[in-house]
Amino acid sequence: MLFIIGRIFRRMMSSTPICHFITLPNRPIVQENGKISQETLKLHYWEWKGHQPTILICHGLTLHGRCYDRIINEALSGFHVISLDFRGHGQSQKHPLPYPFQWFAEDVFHFIEMLNQSKNDLLDMISKMDKSERLGHWPKDVLRNYCTYALDESFKLQCTSELPWHIYLASMQPVSNIYQIIKDSSFVHNIPIHVVRASKSVISSNIPLPPTAVDLAKWFKKGRDTQL
Repeated sequence: MLFIIGRIFRRMMSSTPICHFITLPNRPIVQENGKISQETLKLHYWEWKGHQPTILICHGLTLHGRCYDRIINEALSGFHVISLDFRGHGQSQKHPLPYPFQWFAEDVFHFIEMLNQSKNDLLDMISKMDKSERLGHWPKDVLRNYCTYALDESFKLQCTSELPWHIYLASMQPVSNIYQIIKDSSFVHNIPIHVVRASKSVISSNIPLPPTAVDLAKWFKKGRDTQL
C-alpha cells in the first residue's frame, strides 16, 4: 500500500509541469523588414519538479515541449525534467523567416548556460512527423497534448505550416552543420549527453527527412547513443 501510494504521489508530482519564460541576451532575431539584429530572445519551457539529475528534453520540429508528457510521466517519473519550446514553436518567441538551423543549437547551449545546468544530464529527444493521417495512430492523451499546446489563445497554430518546411530545407544545407558549435562550446562537454535516434528515415512530399546523425553522440565527450 505504501509503495502504491508513493508511486501515485511521484506520478502526480511529475504530471503537473510549471510554465516558465527565460530571456537569452544577444541572440540573432529577424526583424519585420528582413534585417537580422542581435537582441534578446524570449524562450518558454515547462518544468516538472523532481530529483536529480535534471533531464532536458528538446522536441522535434513542428512539435513543442508538451509532446512528451507520457514519456515524462512514465519513464521519467520523479525526475526533474525541463522541456523546451524552440524559438518559433510553442509559446516561445516568433519572428519572420529565416530560421537558420544552427540558431537552434546555439539557443539550446545558451539556454543550458542560463539555467546553470552544466553538471546535469541532457537528454536529446528528436521526433519527426510526416503525414497528418499518422495522427490517428497516436495515443489519445499524446494527441490531446499536441493539439492543446500547439494553439494560441486565438486557436491559431503557434508553429505555422511554412516554418517546419523552411527549417527542414535549411537543415540540409552545409551551413547548417552544428559540429563546430559543439566543438567550440566551453561547457557542454562536461554534460552527459544521451542522444535517442529513430531507426528509419521518413519520406514526406518527396523531401527526405533523415534521422539524427549516427555519429552525433561521438562529438560529445560524455555522449551516449541509443537507437530505437
